[in-house]
Amino acid sequence: MEHVFSNQSFSTKRGHWDDIKNNVESVNPAFHALIEKLSPGNDFTLYELSFPYGAYVGDAKSQFIPVNKHNYLRLYDEGLPNEIKRELGYGKNSSPLGMILDKSVEWFVDMPQREMVDPTLVQNPGDFFCYNSVLQEKRQRNYNTNGVENVISGARSCFMLPRIKCKTSYRKMCSDIGISVKSPSDLYEHHNIFKSITNSDKISCDWNSKIIYFSQSWVDSIRNNHAWQDVKSYFYNISIEREAYKQAQKKLNYLYMDALSNISTDLDSYIIAIFNHTIDICMGESPGYIPATTENMLPLKTIQHAFIYNYKIRSNLPVIMQPCTYQYEDSTSPVYYSLQQKSAFSLLPKRKNNVSLNHLMKELVTPSFKNFKKEIIENILGFSGTSIKEGLNKTRIDFLHAYEHDTNSVISSDTRFNHNSVPGDFSNLSIPTDSSFFQGFIRFSKY
Repeated sequence: MEHVFSNQSFSTKRGHWDDIKNNVESVNPAFHALIEKLSPGNDFTLYELSFPYGAYVGDAKSQFIPVNKHNYLRLYDEGLPNEIKRELGYGKNSSPLGMILDKSVEWFVDMPQREMVDPTLVQNPGDFFCYNSVLQEKRQRNYNTNGVENVISGARSCFMLPRIKCKTSYRKMCSDIGISVKSPSDLYEHHNIFKSITNSDKISCDWNSKIIYFSQSWVDSIRNNHAWQDVKSYFYNISIEREAYKQAQKKLNYLYMDALSNISTDLDSYIIAIFNHTIDICMGESPGYIPATTENMLPLKTIQHAFIYNYKIRSNLPVIMQPCTYQYEDSTSPVYYSLQQKSAFSLLPKRKNNVSLNHLMKELVTPSFKNFKKEIIENILGFSGTSIKEGLNKTRIDFLHAYEHDTNSVISSDTRFNHNSVPGDFSNLSIPTDSSFFQGFIRFSKY
């Protein structure tokens, strides 16, 4: 591929199908097979963009194109090379048709004034985004909000389970690595530390995500060329699959309210929101969290190395949690969610503000959700044949709290919490079972 711009962190390359087709085949063989039948020539250009960990791929306004060492440009910026404007300009108000080629990205809503980040979608190699541009979906009314979601290279809503509380150790780590980041007061700030570590001039880290953007010629052919009908159908199918849950939401809410009305307990809006979010995670519509064990979402080894050898973490393993989508059909390991995390529904008013979360979970959330789930599963008319019923039937959902559960044994049974990417004997370090994350959390696992 031809380098438009490249340095050790960012790159923008221009090329054609033959340049990337082998890589596409390894991450999305179905799409590769469709395109191979068409043999697109050199007039079907593609752009491969490479981003370091923590770099913004796009924000609420548009996607970014790296054009030199210090600058991102938006697709509507005047300084963007004319060739890129001509070939990718159709996506200037949102994004061109894109595909993740290597590593993962996270879409999220950022609320810095509340020190809160809500992950909305994790995308992995082979996944497409902004594919509505090829479907020409123009409706009389538009309900797509602006200025909300961002997308970042790697994980944004990641955090370390042990508390980063020793200021002396933290200052030493920053001095050793050559970074200047304030000591975190909240999990919200952990990502900024991870990003600073991996991007330090004193650290050798080659972690990069890669994204493919398809030029105007691809979009025109998918839209208008009958020979490309199978490709257009491919995008229709993934669009329908992606939007199915949202389109059913209004009817589902009626059925949920009917199920709740059959539960005698008087539930406030906060607890009802917990129930809704629990079902969203079970259905894969909202991410949960897992202990990081691979480099797919962040440069795990680099970050853990810094906390072991520079921060010199004591007692606990530097376990990092990352967002993950639960799939009730084929998830083989549990996914977790903590009610201690700040989220949109955590801002809702609670009827009993003076009651601890552990007490609330034991006395109200756990028994009420059990009855709520039973109402849904036994609702022969409303939920019969739905994925909601199937997902809840196949998923064990445990609300875990210190009052009734030996959380140490629950956590220790998941070997991922013991994972350490740094070679060496660290038998003196244990799983951080006293983390606030475990002081009221939900576990999703297959029956």
